[in-house]
Amino acid sequence: MEIGRDRMVDAFQNLDADGKGALTQAEMNMRFDTIVERMDRDDNGQMDCENRGGRDQRGQGRDELRDGGRHG
Repeated sequence: MEIGRDRMVDAFQNLDADGKGALTQAEMNMRFDTIVERMDRDDNGQMDCENRGGRDQRGQGRDELRDGGRHG
């Protein structure tokens, strides 16, 4: 239980960029502003059930990497 609490405190402190002990919308946006972009495999501006696996740095999804980029 104590280990879980320590992890939660660490995670909170990582998000609390100004160290004031409260999370602002700006601090949350700094951390998560690109999550949709990273996870949007079909480039429709949304995360949905079709967006499984995310993209790597080259823009390839996991399925594309798994089969070597081959189609079909």
